[in-house]
Amino acid sequence: MGQIYKIKNIENGMVYIGSAKNAFARFDTHMSQLENGKHYNQELQADFNDLGKDSFEFKIIDEVDERYLRWKELDNIFGYDQLYKIYNVITDKDKIVYAVCRYLSNQGWRFRIDYKVKVKGKRMNINLVTLVNDSLFYFNLRDKRYIDEKSEKNNELKLEHIKHEEKYDGYVRKYLLDMDYNGMPWPVEWKIDQVLDYIKWMENSKLLNGVVVPIHWDEEDLKNAEALEEANVS
Repeated sequence: MGQIYKIKNIENGMVYIGSAKNAFARFDTHMSQLENGKHYNQELQADFNDLGKDSFEFKIIDEVDERYLRWKELDNIFGYDQLYKIYNVITDKDKIVYAVCRYLSNQGWRFRIDYKVKVKGKRMNINLVTLVNDSLFYFNLRDKRYIDEKSEKNNELKLEHIKHEEKYDGYVRKYLLDMDYNGMPWPVEWKIDQVLDYIKWMENSKLLNGVVVPIHWDEEDLKNAEALEEANVS
């Protein structure tokens, strides 16, 4: 089990929400960084410098399965009743991952997000893995334009690890995000819709003879190579 925790500024009500396998050890790390002026959260550091250690309190919010630590952390951040009083810096990636995981959770699907693994001596971060219609789905939150040879090799290592971990011997669907359109950044809402549309399409499709097809099709629909090719294009 892991814990969701919060560090609260008792002077102004601001909170920092985090997650860890050992929240008490993580809190000690936060305090060490703050006391040495090296904390990555600048706003939290500034308040700590002004008010001192005694103005902050630590509390465990929840205990959860380690697989869902990051998801529950995001759920507590976005579900906080006064989001403007959050120290956490909320990125577009956080918004996308939260929207996707909320959807997956509502569907009752098993998933893992933002967890670190060690593969062949390398420490890597896996953004999101879920199982939909017996197809394993690997979601890499990275702009397609910046996938180079090194990142492709790392992705292959991650996929091998995921398949071994999930005891899965089928085809893994991999998804890369289009971060902009014609050189213009997409609004985060568009990015969220893009990912959710893909996942909803997965809900209504399956892998048959190596081709992704609408879920209501059967093998009679795919007797010949022309049908396979049409399905692949569509």
